[in-house]
Amino acid sequence: MSELTYRHEINLSEIADEYAKRLEEQVDEMALDKAAYTLERFGYVKVVRCRDCIYMHTVRNWLGMDMGECWLRADRESGALGKERTEPDGFCAWAIRKEGGDD
Repeated sequence: MSELTYRHEINLSEIADEYAKRLEEQVDEMALDKAAYTLERFGYVKVVRCRDCIYMHTVRNWLGMDMGECWLRADRESGALGKERTEPDGFCAWAIRKEGGDD
């Protein structure tokens, strides 16, 4: 009867590097969560930019340029329904982050 031999080489360096990478990602994520929680306890909140807000709508002007209109801000400031032009980097106290907005 013949003997069957199976040989498989393992590169421990690659395994260690991959494990270290995964561990580093988890530690970074935990540190960011902890920092966000700590800042929140002291009253700091992350600003929601107009470009990431659900009330921001992009419209094209007569020159073909994209402009931002905030429907919420116009309603809050004037008391009337309408829209107000705004800059993408602007922000206000009532913004709500839309799905897929910058984090």
